Amino acid sequence: MIHLDPPAWSALFAGISASVVTAGAIVAIRQLRIVAKTSRLQAYESFIKSWRDTRDSRRFVLEQFTFDPENPPDLESIEGEHLRTVVNNVNEIGFMVERRLLPPHYVLSLCYADLIRLDFRLTPYLRHRENQLGIPYGRRVHRMAIKGKRYMCAHPTLRTNVLRSRHPASQQYVDVYNPDVDRGSQTLFRRARWYTIRTLARY
Repeated sequence: MIHLDPPAWSALFAGISASVVTAGAIVAIRQLRIVAKTSRLQAYESFIKSWRDTRDSRRFVLEQFTFDPENPPDLESIEGEHLRTVVNNVNEIGFMVERRLLPPHYVLSLCYADLIRLDFRLTPYLRHRENQLGIPYGRRVHRMAIKGKRYMCAHPTLRTNVLRSRHPASQQYVDVYNPDVDRGSQTLFRRARWYTIRTLARY
């Protein structure tokens, strides 16, 4: 039988307690990671479903909508419903990205082009609504478009392209975004910056 003096017993119990706490912390961290992964999976599934469900409204905005300040869309019309659906959808996606429930590259890899085009098409309308309401409206549409532009610049296969959109009235294609504007000259610093952004997915 091992005989220990009181200080030794205290040290032994302290060591056992520390081991139990450490083990508990490891289990808790693993559980938190599982919860985080589950939350992200649910957020991703929600994003995919909402993006699919709003396809018709998004197509209307991209292919048919033009803002006329002299004749703004009636909020209760079908046109107004399409606009509200698209703005709300991008706002929800942007919220999940900003709260880190949804990794930005999950979204941008699928819809960076549409996000940039939507911002291009909706900006005059969103400014009109802000003037009407007297408060910010649809700001996440622009913020998500900025992330989409960074995504284009950070990927070598995308940043050599110019993103275009067909104008609803003339049916002519117009330039929406040229990555050269933000990408700048091909300096070592620029390349390192975009490589870092792509690697860390910090769009």
